[in-house]
Amino acid sequence: RKKKYHPFSGKIGYVQDDGTVDYKGPGNRIFLPQHFRIQEVHEAFPNATWILNWREIDSWIESVMKWGDDLHNQFLNEYYMQGAISEIPAERNITKIKLSLKKIYYEHHQMVRDFVKANPSHALVEVNITDRDAGKVLGEAFGLDPLAWSNVNQNKKSLFGSWRVRRICGSFDFMGSSTWWILLIGTTAYLGWFLGIEWSR
Repeated sequence: RKKKYHPFSGKIGYVQDDGTVDYKGPGNRIFLPQHFRIQEVHEAFPNATWILNWREIDSWIESVMKWGDDLHNQFLNEYYMQGAISEIPAERNITKIKLSLKKIYYEHHQMVRDFVKANPSHALVEVNITDRDAGKVLGEAFGLDPLAWSNVNQNKKSLFGSWRVRRICGSFDFMGSSTWWILLIGTTAYLGWFLGIEWSR
């Protein structure tokens, strides 16, 4: 983005795509060595097998924008400061934010594929993380039990707010699942009634 100096304080501002000026600077950035330091990763581990996670693009964008910690802006700030995108869309320009994130997503995945093609010492395992058979794909690729792979960082809304899901007992989501919380509370209340427990305040 073009820089602009505040007329009184002299502070550097950044002209956004809608013409407004952001004097707070580019903001927090997320470190992405798998994109901007991929050559260094290759030099340190020239024979490593790489895993390229992917999912349906609109689902990924929605997840990033709802994750919290201003994650989508951290992506945009990092790519902007690295010179990979020419501007950071204004916060209210949701359409352009999504287009920028889509560009980031597609270019990263293609960059990794091209890099592995140019450096065949690496094996590349691509996996759709939303596929129920994702564990099987990874298990076959690494010779491990498919149950060794499970979803442990999904944002999931429950009646008690946003929890991060931890998969236990192989295939059951507990933390964050409204169904489990309702079952737990209902069972506790029933046992209390059945056993004649008087609840004191």
